[in-house]
Order: sequence, then structure tokens, then C-alpha cells
Amino acid sequence: MLIRDPHASPDGTAATNAAIAAARARVATSPNPNGRVLGPYTRLPLNAGDPASADGVLIAVSELGPDTIAFIAQGKSSMSTIINADSVTLPIGTPVALIGGADRVQRAQGSNQTLAAVLGLVSDLALLPTLPGKAVISGVLTATPAQWDAVVPGQSGGLTPDAIYYLDPLNPGSMTLTPPSTPGQFLVQLGQALSPVDFNIRIQPSILL
Repeated sequence: MLIRDPHASPDGTAATNAAIAAARARVATSPNPNGRVLGPYTRLPLNAGDPASADGVLIAVSELGPDTIAFIAQGKSSMSTIINADSVTLPIGTPVALIGGADRVQRAQGSNQTLAAVLGLVSDLALLPTLPGKAVISGVLTATPAQWDAVVPGQSGGLTPDAIYYLDPLNPGSMTLTPPSTPGQFLVQLGQALSPVDFNIRIQPSILL
């Protein structure tokens, strides 16, 4: 949800209004970042009185121009029940694809049509083979920088803020900053990093190159 009115609130709570006011003041005194989302991000409860958590409302602020401020509120993530039908443990952040019904998943990969149909990213810290777990299919998934590095080959220090990540065509269950370009591979956009630890999952349909 994108709110262009700095006096509006995505959930009506006083805490959200206070966060928006603080963010607006921060942007007003900051250099123009040319549309880049500013941090830090503020997590707020979904409802007044609820504790703030990773499942709460994620408030960010972006300066779209000298006089235009946009507030972004990301609601609770959408989850799906999965069963690890792969032969390895699936760490948090692993892209997975359904492989035959009954919620069975394997590591997704951009070199195979079936495995390029990404369902979501694993939200369990470590999902053992044959066991049930959860995957985030849309919304924000939070993990440590080291945990994100484990599913992005060559990455160090966590996610790159504002960067778009794609399904890796070479390494199963991995993400990459480099869009696949080889004929026969599948281009699958997974989402965008909001910070080194927060990833906004927006999975797009696979495209055969």
C-alpha cells in the first residue's frame, strides 16, 4: 500500500501516525536520495495494543522528488504450508517449488520449468527432509545477514538494499542479483531487498529465455 498523504495512516493507530511523522521529519532534513527508500525501517503492530513483531506492519519512507514523500506500509506476510521433499535441509530464505501436490517442495532452480515455478521462500530456520514447515509466498521475510548470504552465492554482509533478486539458474535453492540471460534458462524475479535483513517477496511468473 502506497500512501502519498503524509497525514494518512495505513492502520489508524497512534503509533503508526507517530512513525510517519518522524519519518517525514527525517526526510525533510535529509539530502534528496533520488527516490531511494530511506531507512531505518520501523516495525509496528497490526492492531493497536499488539506487540510489534516481524509479522507486524513494516513502515518505510521514500522521497520520490524534492516535494513528494511516499510512505510504504507492508502488511502481514502470506504463508503456505510445505513439506520438504528434497534430500537436504532447507535453510531460511530458500526458494522452493511444488513438485507433485500434497504441499511437497524441492529447492527451486532457474534451469528447469517445474522447479522455476517458485512457490515461496522457506521461513523455517532449518527445514529437515520429510518434515512440514512454512514458506512465505508474499510479503516481508526477515533473516540475519549470514542467513541471507547462505542462499545468495558470493554475497557477504546480507542483502543489498533496493536490489532486485532473481532465482539462480545454476545453484538449486539460491537467489542471485544477476538476471539470467542464457537461452533455455528461466528468468524469475523473486522480490526486492528492503534492507540487509528484510526481503519483500514479490514472485513473478517464470519466463523462458
